[in-house]
Amino acid sequence: LPSPKTKMAHTFQYRPFKTALSLFISEYFSGGDGAVNALDADFDMPSVWKWNVGIQKEFDNEILVGFDVIYTKEQDSAKSIALNTAVIGTGPDGRPVYADVDFLDPDCADPSSDACSGRSTTDYFLTNADEDGDGIVFSTFVEKNFDFGLNTKFSYAYQDVDQGSPMNSSTASSNYGNLSVVDYNNPGIATSNYEVEHRFTLNLGYSREFFDGYATRINLFATRQKGKPYSVTFDWDPGFGDERPWEDRSLLYIPAGPGATDDPLVNYGDGFDLAAFNQFIADEGLEGARGTIIDRNTQNSPWWTRVDLKITQEIPGFMEGHSGSVYFSVRNLGNLLNDDWGTLEQVNFEYNVPVVDASFSNGQYTYSNFDGFRGYSVDSDASSWSARVGIDYKF
Repeated sequence: LPSPKTKMAHTFQYRPFKTALSLFISEYFSGGDGAVNALDADFDMPSVWKWNVGIQKEFDNEILVGFDVIYTKEQDSAKSIALNTAVIGTGPDGRPVYADVDFLDPDCADPSSDACSGRSTTDYFLTNADEDGDGIVFSTFVEKNFDFGLNTKFSYAYQDVDQGSPMNSSTASSNYGNLSVVDYNNPGIATSNYEVEHRFTLNLGYSREFFDGYATRINLFATRQKGKPYSVTFDWDPGFGDERPWEDRSLLYIPAGPGATDDPLVNYGDGFDLAAFNQFIADEGLEGARGTIIDRNTQNSPWWTRVDLKITQEIPGFMEGHSGSVYFSVRNLGNLLNDDWGTLEQVNFEYNVPVVDASFSNGQYTYSNFDGFRGYSVDSDASSWSARVGIDYKF
């Protein structure tokens, strides 16, 4: 028998890489047909390059102003793909259609053949992405301290972050399935799941000795920020060959017009609520995307506001050299005052909203059911108020 090195060289010479990997596993690790997580032999370690410029200026009226710009560029970004899949065609809107393929099956010489069987499990492959994301963060602040004890600081931050696969899981299957895409094995670059486009913060501090020698401090912190991005998708996989169809991650095709016959690519099934679907498109601001596959993360969850308060009173120590303070703090003061205030509402991980059940054949979609917008979930941890009372004593 030839040596393993000879056999591998022979295999790679005559067969595609996917076939070679499957043959190698079969010939040298026989005895099962389990899932495989493979690493690209030419995998390069991902890295992020950052450039930062900052400037501060204090004016004569004791106003301090600052600006910062941070630019980041990803290099050798990673992605996880389904190794046991092959493109067998295109959908009505031009996106690739995959098939689950057993490359050891002779009937799969043509993956699109009806005789070609699929794998009972999925083989995932960690490799480098074809494109790298980047991002820019701009922040600025204005700070002013007053002689009567009031300290103020207002700041603003802007983000524009584009990313491919966020790779935010510990398993290959989740890294493959945890993002909405057009092409399952080529996620491309889009707005990051974690971009906070606008964020405003306000810090107010007031200090005064209502009792001689013992300061009273009141600190208020408020933040208001735009909600996280999310995607509008098909419910389940309409037939593009997703290895994880339950993730509802196929980006939605928005019909070219509101009428039932305005788009030759879309047919509506009996009972489809076209009026409600068109209203959803209008409410979500998607009219400009008609006739296209919507991009990833075009939508945003609602803005969120939170206010925190802390009051501290210095107290005398029991002995010379001792000092102390008592404090009272409230996290999310707005929610304490009103149950509807300070609540963080957002689309849950994996940050997609499936709205249409569909299938396709002969180059045309059939939209069979409009699910409607399912609403936002409340993040209970971030939305709940809490209060603390304590004593800080130093000796």
